[in-house]
Amino acid sequence: MNITRGKFPNYAKRLIGWLRYADQKGYDALILVVDQDGDADRETGVNFAQQSAAFNIRRAFGLAIRAFDAWMLADEQTVSRAFSQTVHRQPDPETLQSPKQHFENLMSSHKCPTSQTATYIAICQQLSVDILTSRCPIGFAKFRQRVEALSFDKGWLTRG
Repeated sequence: MNITRGKFPNYAKRLIGWLRYADQKGYDALILVVDQDGDADRETGVNFAQQSAAFNIRRAFGLAIRAFDAWMLADEQTVSRAFSQTVHRQPDPETLQSPKQHFENLMSSHKCPTSQTATYIAICQQLSVDILTSRCPIGFAKFRQRVEALSFDKGWLTRG
């Protein structure tokens, strides 16, 4: 049976394809995050592929609610350091209709001196995973649990 033609959520086909690729290449595991991008059914597809027994490969699939850019807004202390000025706590990241636009507006209003990419890198290097988990309970918290379940070295998860 061709697993990509079965009866299951549409977005799962893409993720099953990644599992097939990882299996063919002999990977130990596959860790992947996708944006929700306004697709209400994407979560169903991600969850289906996460639980699929079609390939015996460890995996941690994550769904960033609306977009991964929301994760950059979770920890205002880290955002403040990246911007080199005080940035107040932002609305709950997963409730924002357009987190990328929200972040761009925040950068503009604070006259952030670096590019968006450089700012994201600075935030990712310092952000509190615990704060991100509590501020993004639908997307990041579930992804974190899945990564932790892979039994890899959890050193990246121990920062504040």
